[in-house]
Order: sequence, then C-alpha cells, then structure tokens
Amino acid sequence: SKEPRLQSRIGHNRFHSFFLVLYCLSFIFAASLTNVTVGSHNLHSFKKSGAYHKACLQSYGGVWMAQEHWLSDKQLPQLQQLGTQFVARSGMEDAVSSGILSGRPFGGVSISWSSDLDHAITPLSNFSHKRVVGIEMKTTEKDILFLCVYMPFYNVNNRSQCMTETLDAIAMLEIIINHHPNHLVIIGGDINSELKDNSPFDLIWT
Repeated sequence: SKEPRLQSRIGHNRFHSFFLVLYCLSFIFAASLTNVTVGSHNLHSFKKSGAYHKACLQSYGGVWMAQEHWLSDKQLPQLQQLGTQFVARSGMEDAVSSGILSGRPFGGVSISWSSDLDHAITPLSNFSHKRVVGIEMKTTEKDILFLCVYMPFYNVNNRSQCMTETLDAIAMLEIIINHHPNHLVIIGGDINSELKDNSPFDLIWT
C-alpha cells in the first residue's frame, strides 16, 4: 500500500470561510488511494453556492464539508443534488419551531464525500447537534474522524448567548472525540473568530 497524501482545500475570498485542520499524514487507507482531498466551504446558502460545491466534489473527489447551507430539515434532501452521499444538520430548528420563520435563514452543516469512499465511511449517528456533524472513515492503520462545525457569530449585543452556544459546540466536539480515542481527527468549519482580539470569546481558541 502507498502512503496517501492528504490535500486540504479552503473556500476563501468568495466564501470567506475558515478551515481548521488537525491531522496526521502517516496513515494508510484500506483502499489503494494515494490522494484524498479534504475541503471546506461556507456556502452562504446552498441555493447560491451549491453548484460550486458540487463542482469541487466532482473535480477533486474526497471529503467536503460545508457550513451555512441555510436549509431547513425538510429542505435537507436538496443536498442530493450533489450526486454523492452526505450527512447534514439544519441550524434552523429553533427559528422555525413556532411555525413562522423570522428574518433570513441561517446555519447548517454538512459533509459529503465521493463515491469511491462509500465503502469506508459511516456517518456518526449517536450524536446530534445543530452546529456539528461527523463521519468516520475506516482505514487499515488508523480510523479517521471528520468533524464539521459552524460556530456562532459573535454579537456584542447578545454576548452571553454567543458564549453559551460556542462552549456548547466545543463540548460536543470534545464528547465525540473522547468517544473515539484511537482516531485521527480532522476538524473543518467556520470558526467565526479572528484569533487576534483579547475578548473572552476569541481567547477560547488560544
């Protein structure tokens, strides 16, 4: 078997996304794969950027994470337009719970992967969080955990809620990782933090 090279691709400029990756390259896939692309996009709505996301999947293959698809639970089947398997969560449960959607839609996370990886990937089904979604990839040497996260945008007028939701999402990441202690971990997503300010919100990541 050959040692694969993990390539990361980041949606930037047009998507203004931030991609956090934690990984180790010394692993060998069960299949004879030598290159696996891992990418992340902030879509700013699937309607707007779904075609570009699909083009990346078709051009590069691999595993692609997305944030802010802006789809409700009932609309998640629209991701079938990608032509691949996927796992997704809507971020709109609270907003539509009253039956009336106020303001623009928001949030949502998903992970899609090319068909050549179907045999090796299993969506995580024992965890549920509107800001976190994950899959597990089986390999011969080390199993891999892919986690996609969308952190809340810091609102100075609603600081307490932003902090609570951020810590809640981090806690979910920690729970999932702790349940998979022998896995390599790849985290992709929109962190919504500058990592340069001195506010308590930004200091979470330092």
